[in-house]
Parts: sequence; structure tokens; C-alpha cells
Amino acid sequence: MSDFPDRGSIPFRKLRDVGDVMNGTVALLRENWRELLTSYVAVVAPVALATGIATGLYMYQMGGLMADPAAIENDPFAMFGPTYLGILLFGFLGGALTVAAASAYVKLYREGLAGEITAGVLWEEARGLLLPFLGLSVVYALVVMASAVIAIVPCLGILAWMAFVVWSLPYYAVTIAVRTLEEDSLASSWQRARLLVKDSWGFSFGALLLAGLLFYVIILIISMPLYIVMMVVGINTIETDPTAMFSMMGAVMAPLQVVSYAGYLIPLVALYFVHGRLAEELDGSGLYADLDELAGLDAEADDLDAPDPTPPPAPGADAGDRDANQNGGGFRGGGFRG
Repeated sequence: MSDFPDRGSIPFRKLRDVGDVMNGTVALLRENWRELLTSYVAVVAPVALATGIATGLYMYQMGGLMADPAAIENDPFAMFGPTYLGILLFGFLGGALTVAAASAYVKLYREGLAGEITAGVLWEEARGLLLPFLGLSVVYALVVMASAVIAIVPCLGILAWMAFVVWSLPYYAVTIAVRTLEEDSLASSWQRARLLVKDSWGFSFGALLLAGLLFYVIILIISMPLYIVMMVVGINTIETDPTAMFSMMGAVMAPLQVVSYAGYLIPLVALYFVHGRLAEELDGSGLYADLDELAGLDAEADDLDAPDPTPPPAPGADAGDRDANQNGGGFRGGGFRG
């Protein structure tokens, strides 16, 4: 059962629908944007910049190859040189680091540390998650590639493979959240994710899909002016230098690569709201936390209202001080006296 604390001002352990997941995601990003971007960007910026530079350099080299078709004929693998491998390496590492940094922020936020999360604090937490997420990414990529064998079946093979990838995505995503907040191993995280997603696959996929679409729309809005400028300039130069388009694409894609790393926060934060809903649905963890808090308040109130523990005087202790002939009334000697 998930008993990870949820002390932030915006609760994660809550029965939300898809719309509420997006509302919670936007609210958290808006409320903490300064701290989140400052610490998150500081952690992922080096890899993001390296990926962007490698992408721009690769597009520039592609332009050179296209200008010399003989070079490709002599070396068909020229386009898969060190720069291409650098893109793969930095992209793979950057993806894992992005997930680790966003997950670390959510973890610290749920521990009630919002407002105190610096780049150093975030890196210290993200560093412990980086290797597990790299391992999980490798395993999932291998599973997806191995399952692609079914695509060789005529007609339905490719559809079956795509269906498997779509079906497995929520399980893979929720495994990330479980590994961050609940379990210490990838195997136990996967088992827990299966239990969480099993009866709520539609909700999980729908919420993650909507978050991904929001990320895509934002990146599209940001990139549209850049691509328009690129097309206008490219049309004017394509007749004199057909390869110039590749250099321009590199100049556009490099900064977009960096911006996209910040945009990944949208689906990643939404993932943890999805996990909170699934954990609450399966375990009632938020209810248990509320009951524990209520029990603590009741116990505190009982302590305040408790009587003085000083023992009462023993019966008859002051009987000698009373006048034996005084008519005190009451039940005496087996009868009432007036």
C-alpha cells in the first residue's frame, strides 16, 4: 500500500478524473514554476545543450553529405557517424535524467519541501533515481524491439505490435512513479504498477495521452514562428544552395531540443497525479492518512480535556472533622433522616 507522505498544498492522493489530473498538473506548475524551472533546468541543462548542439551539428553534416552524393555511395553509413551516436547517447541519457529530475521534484514536493528545493537538493535526489530509470528504459526498449518481430506477420503484424506498444505504455509510465515513491526494485515496481493499472487502463492512458498532447501543442506553438522563418529563408536560398535547408533545420532544432526538455514536465507531473489516483483507488491511502490525522487530533483533544490525575481523597478521610450530632441528612443507618 502506498503510504508515501502527501504534504504539498496540492494533494496527489485523490480520486481525480482525467480533467482533474490536468487541472492539478497546471496548478502545480503555475504555483511552483520559479522554483521548479530554476532547479530542474539547472540539472538537465548540460545534457539538453549537448543534445541540441549534437542535433544541429548532425543536420549541418547531413547538408554536406547531400551536396556530395558520391560520399554516400562510397560510404552508406556515413550518416551514422560519431555525431549520430552522440545524439543517441545524449538523447537516451537526457531522457532518463529528465524523468529522474521531475520525479525527484515531485517526491520532495510531497515531502513538504516546496520552497526549499534548490538545484543541489534536486540533483542529490535525482542522482539516486538516474540509474534505475536508465535500467528501466533499457529493459523497456529491448522489450519493444523484441516484440517488433510480430510485425513481420503480413497485414495484422504491424497493427498487433503497435497495439502492444500502446497497451504497455501506461504500465511502463506508472512503474516510474512506483519506483520513485513506493518500491526499491524495478521488479517489485513493475508488479505494483500492474495492480494499479489493471482495472484503470483507460483512465491512465487517457490522462497521459492528454498530457502528451498538451506538451505537443505548446512545443508546436513555440516552434511555429521558427519554422515559418526557416521556410521563408529556405525558399529564397534553395535554388542557389539546396543543402542550406539542413543547416537551417539544425539551427532551429537545436534550441527547440532544449525547450522541449522543459516541456517534458507536463506529462511527467501528470504521471504522478495519475499514480496518486490509482493508489487512492486501490488502497484508499488518502483516506487512511486522513483517518490517522483525525485520530491524532482526537487524541490531542482528549489530552487537553483529561481531568487532573490527582487521586480523590479517600472516603471518610475528613469524617472526624464533622460534628457527630450534626444532622447532615442522607442515607444513614439504613434509613433516610431529614
